[in-house]
Amino acid sequence: MAHILDHPQWQALTTEHARFARRIGDAATYSADVSAMSGLANPDDIEAWRNLAELLGPGNFAILIFSQQPPLPDFVRPLARRDLLQMAGPVEPPALSPEPHELVRLGPADGQEMVALAARTEPGPMLSRTVEMGDYWGIRRDGVLVAMAGERLRLTGWTEVSGVCTDPEFRGQGLARYLVARLVHDMLARGERAFLHCELANASAIALYETLGFTRRAELALTVAGFGGSPASS
Repeated sequence: MAHILDHPQWQALTTEHARFARRIGDAATYSADVSAMSGLANPDDIEAWRNLAELLGPGNFAILIFSQQPPLPDFVRPLARRDLLQMAGPVEPPALSPEPHELVRLGPADGQEMVALAARTEPGPMLSRTVEMGDYWGIRRDGVLVAMAGERLRLTGWTEVSGVCTDPEFRGQGLARYLVARLVHDMLARGERAFLHCELANASAIALYETLGFTRRAELALTVAGFGGSPASS
């Protein structure tokens, strides 16, 4: 039986994040300024791919996560593929180190700084309204945002930790570890459980998350899918 985390984007877009969704049939995508992520009810259904192509329009792309990489229709171009590890968070809160100096809750007013920090550190796509997907915490030094982490996909009972990054000049100080632990505490207090995705080859990140009580749940496939001409003509 499929688990709710096997198709996390579809589950999020049709439940807790439906307010951000644009949808046609069995395809859904986030508003363009919120996230480039999209979801399909059934990745083997070519009609769902046609619906996604209609939603996005020619020249655009979607980021999708699958339990297994499906064959792509001929009107979809694979722009990039990654092997991901999906990890499930602990059921007990991890230990919190002392609160870092200049810990701040981030909001829409911090959007430009968050996008700039993500561009320098490449934790994954960060757009102007990504911060609205959930709670984000940051750490400032002399007023400058140098580390952050937050919540991205939100499903029934589960919330994804994402956007974890630290400016290179401030790495090695345990800032990312604190922020992730703080998010896990917040989620458990709400009766939710954390999960996250990282590249399967990123051994250092996996090791960090394991020290916080995350466990390996599944290997998934990420695809960046590009859409060219009209799928109706394929």
